[in-house]
Amino acid sequence: MFEWSPAFIAGMLMAEIYNSKKINIKNGTAILICFILSTFHRMIYAKIAIIIYPETFSKPIIVAVIFAVYAIMLLVILGRLKWLNKPYFLYLGIMTYPLYLQNQRIGYIIFNNLMGHYNKYLILAGTVTLMITASFNIVKYIAGPLFNFIEKYLDILIDFFLDLRYKSTSIETKGIEKMSNSISDK
Repeated sequence: MFEWSPAFIAGMLMAEIYNSKKINIKNGTAILICFILSTFHRMIYAKIAIIIYPETFSKPIIVAVIFAVYAIMLLVILGRLKWLNKPYFLYLGIMTYPLYLQNQRIGYIIFNNLMGHYNKYLILAGTVTLMITASFNIVKYIAGPLFNFIEKYLDILIDFFLDLRYKSTSIETKGIEKMSNSISDK
C-alpha cells in the first residue's frame, strides 16, 4: 500500500490546488515529494519485475512517464488544457475506473501465461485493446444504465421509505407502493 500512497496523496493535493486555483510552497513541495517517491517506487518495481519478466526497463522512460502524468494532471487542474474538455475525453476519463479495477490482475494473468510464447509487443497491444474494450463495455452496458436507474429511482424510494411526501407528476404514489411491496416481498 505504501508504494501507491504518493500517487493517492498527490491526487488529494491536486484536488486542493483545483479548489484554490493556485500552487503554493506547501502543496507544491508536497507534490514534488510525491513525484520523487512515485518515481523511486517505480524504479524498485522495475528491479523486481526484471526477476519475473526477462526484460530491462529504461530508467529515463520511467521518470519521463511519471513526470508526464504529474505534469498533465497539474496542467488540467490549473485550466491550461481546456482544449481537452471534450465529451469524448470525459467518457475516456469515466472508463478509467473500471480499467483501474481490472487491469492489474487480468493484465498479470495474461502476461504471465503468454510471455515467452508470443511477441511481447503483441501481448501488450492485445492486453491494452482487451482492457479498453472491456472497460468501455462495463461503462456503456453496466455502470451507465445502473447509474441512470439509481439516479432516477433512489430519491423516490428514499422519500417513500422515510415516509416523506414526494410530489411528482411523472410517477404516481400507487406505482411507488407497488415497487416497495415487490421489494419487501423479496
